[in-house]
Amino acid sequence: MKNSSKPAKRKWREWRRYFVLGIFTLIAVAVAVRALYLQYYMTDFLLEQGDNRFVRHMNKPAIRGTIFDRNGEPIALSTEVRSIWIDPSILSQNLHELPKLAYFLKRPEEEIKQLVLNRQKSRFYWLKRQLPPHEAKVLMALKIPGVYDQIEYKRYYPDAEITSHILGFTDIDDDGIEGIELAYQDWLKGNSTTTRILKDAKGRVIERREIVDQENHRESQDLNLTIDRRIQISAYRALKTGMIKHEAVAGSVIVADMRTGDILAMVNQPAGNPNRLEDRRATLLKNRAITDIFEPGSTIKPFIVAAGMEHGRWKPDSIVKTGRSGYRIGKNLIRDVSLSDSMDVTTVLAKSSNIGVVKIAESLDPSILFNIFNQIGIGQKSQIRLTGEEPGRLGTLRRWQLDPFEYATKAYGYGISVNTLKLAQMYTVFGNEGNYRPLRLVKNDYYPETTPIFSPKVTEDVLVMLEAATDKARGAGGWRATVPNFRVGGKSGTIRKIINGKYSSTHHRSFFVGIAPISDPRYVVAVMIDEPRKDGYYGGLVAAPIFSEVMRSTLRIMGTKPDALLDDPNIKLIAK
Repeated sequence: MKNSSKPAKRKWREWRRYFVLGIFTLIAVAVAVRALYLQYYMTDFLLEQGDNRFVRHMNKPAIRGTIFDRNGEPIALSTEVRSIWIDPSILSQNLHELPKLAYFLKRPEEEIKQLVLNRQKSRFYWLKRQLPPHEAKVLMALKIPGVYDQIEYKRYYPDAEITSHILGFTDIDDDGIEGIELAYQDWLKGNSTTTRILKDAKGRVIERREIVDQENHRESQDLNLTIDRRIQISAYRALKTGMIKHEAVAGSVIVADMRTGDILAMVNQPAGNPNRLEDRRATLLKNRAITDIFEPGSTIKPFIVAAGMEHGRWKPDSIVKTGRSGYRIGKNLIRDVSLSDSMDVTTVLAKSSNIGVVKIAESLDPSILFNIFNQIGIGQKSQIRLTGEEPGRLGTLRRWQLDPFEYATKAYGYGISVNTLKLAQMYTVFGNEGNYRPLRLVKNDYYPETTPIFSPKVTEDVLVMLEAATDKARGAGGWRATVPNFRVGGKSGTIRKIINGKYSSTHHRSFFVGIAPISDPRYVVAVMIDEPRKDGYYGGLVAAPIFSEVMRSTLRIMGTKPDALLDDPNIKLIAK
C-alpha cells in the first residue's frame, strides 16, 4: 500500500508544479500583452494623463494696444489685473480650506463647497475675474491647494463718457464690442501666447517654456486717432450745457479740420461711462452722430445757392421775387417766416427763405442738384469704419423729375436724410475751394481724395454769404453763432420730426453748421439737438450758441490767429 501511494503523490506534485507554473506563465503573458497594448495603442492617452498631472499650459493674453489722440495722449489703455481659477480635483481634497476662500470671496461656504464638489473631476474653473493685483496677492498668500491666479488685462478709459461713443468698449476677455475697439479689433489685439509649465510630484515648477506659433503670431499694435482730446472735452461740455439748458432728448457735435479731413471731436448726449458695467447700455453709448438720421432742413440751402451760381443763373446780388402770400406749386403752398416781396440771393440765405431757394432750384434741371447731393455723399456711408452708421437717404432722380413739389422740398432740406457726421462732411466743400473731402477718424488709415463740386470763385462767394447768415444787423437767424475776433459763417436749420407717420408741430430737431475763420477756412463744426423742449427750438436759438462755444474753443486750442480784430473800434483807431 505504501509503495503504491508514492507514484500518486509524485504525480500530484508534478501536476501542481505545472499548474502553478502555468498560472505564472499566463500572468506573465497577460502583463506582457498589457504592456505592449499600453506601449503601442495607449501612448497618447497615457501622455495626456501624465501631462494632466504634471504639465500645465497657461494662456497669456496679449496686451491690447493703447489708443492715443492726435497728440499722443492715451484715451484707452489696458491695465494688469489678476483672475482667480481653481483646480476642483485638488481643491475637493482640501475642503477644510474652504472657509478662507469663502471669507475672501464674501460668499457662503456651502455655496463654494457645492461648486467644487459638482466639478471635482474637472481641472479648471474661473472663480473670480479681473481682481486688482493687490487683492489677488492677499488670496494667493493663503496658499490654498488648487487655487491659482493668472495675469489678465482690463480696459480703462481715462475720459470715461467723453470719448465713450467713439471708442466703444471691450468685454471681459478684452475683445472689442463697440466703436473703435470693435472696428480695429485685429489691429489692437494680438495673439495670446501659451506657456508650458512642468511640475514634479510635489507640485514644484521644474520647467517653464513659452510656446509661440511663429507663422500665425500677430503682435498687438497701438492706434492713433485724429481726435484732439482737448477739443473733445470742450465740445462735450458745451453740448451737455446746451442740452441741460433746453431740456433736449439727445444731441451730437462734430468738429473737423476741412483741409486734412481729420475729425477733431465727435461727442454725443446722453452718455455713459464704459468703465462701469451698469453704464454699458445702448441708450447711453449709442453714437448718435452716425446712427441718427434726419432731414437736414435749411442747412442744405447753401448748396442750392452754390449750384445756381455755378451754372451762371444767379449771382449774390441777383433779385429773387419771393412774395408775401407764399408760393404755390400745384395744390401745395410754400411759405416764408420773413415776409418780403423780393430779396437778393445773399439775403435769401441770410433769412433762410424757402421760396427763394425753391425758385433758384427751379431754374436748374433736377439732375444737377441730384448729382451734387450724390457727390457730397448723401445716402452713402462714410469711410470711418464704425459699426452702426446709417447712410441716410437720397431717393431717386425719377421722383424729382416727375413731382415738381417733391423736387421743391429738396431745396429746403425735406425728403432727404443725413446724419451729423454727414452734415460736417458736406460743408468741407466750402473750406477746400469747392472740393469735397471725406472725413477720417484714424491717422494714416487712409488719406481721402477730394472731389471737385464747385469752382473756387463760387465757394468764395458762398462763404461771404454764410458770414452774412450770422450777421445780426441783416436780421440773420444765426447771429448767436458769432465768435469774438473771428469771422464766422454758417447756416442754422430747424425741422419738424415725423411722429406716427406725420410731421409733428411739437417735436423738432435743431441744427447749426458753420465754418471759421472765413478769411482762411479751416474748421467746420456741426451741431444737432434732438427735441429741445425749453426756451425755444429754432436752430439759430438752440444750436448756434453751442456752435459758438465749440468753435471758440477749437480756434483757441489750435492757435488760430484772429481775422476780425479790425472790427473792434479801438483796433480800427490804432490802425489809422
